[in-house]
Amino acid sequence: MEEGERFGEKASMAAIGVITVSDRVSKQQYEDKGGPAAVAFLSEKLSFNDADGSSKLALHTAVVPDEAEKLTEAVVKMTEELNCCLIVTTGGTGISARDITPQTTESLCAGALIPGFGERMRQASWESGVKTSMLSRATAGVFRGKCLIINVPGSPAAVDCCLSSILATIPHAVHQIGGPRLQLTDTSIDPALHHAQAHHHAH
Repeated sequence: MEEGERFGEKASMAAIGVITVSDRVSKQQYEDKGGPAAVAFLSEKLSFNDADGSSKLALHTAVVPDEAEKLTEAVVKMTEELNCCLIVTTGGTGISARDITPQTTESLCAGALIPGFGERMRQASWESGVKTSMLSRATAGVFRGKCLIINVPGSPAAVDCCLSSILATIPHAVHQIGGPRLQLTDTSIDPALHHAQAHHHAH
């Protein structure tokens, strides 16, 4: 299948994945709050309209323990089987021994990391009054040249703060790697990026 058929102008649907990374949630010892928060945010703030103008944005979810192998399996499945152009992970971004999300993302996206996402999210969290944000190791990168992976912390407040801080850049980043033209539901956000997205400005 040609990439243009899969993700480009001929695409009839855009798929986004949300992966909750948590030992306790995977064992049903704790309610998943970060994953649903990410799904709610993305479904509200992003859209994809096909040729006939109907919205075709699919959200896929998964819960995995804090294990690199399980997270890798979920990322591969969402990218290769579900054709996700964007995956947001929630949880496992701190400095405890079981927090493996950032280094797993770095391994998966070797040579294609995007540190600016993590830098901006930490800045936004710090400015919102979360002084422990400097301990976050959240990062982002491109997996296999076709899926943007973004790490966010596991709390709903952090999910909202972090994703809000980088939202305007997400559609442009996805399109730059050959993904579908995601749209922001709030078209007043950062028109400069919309302009850049529309005209394929090179970086």
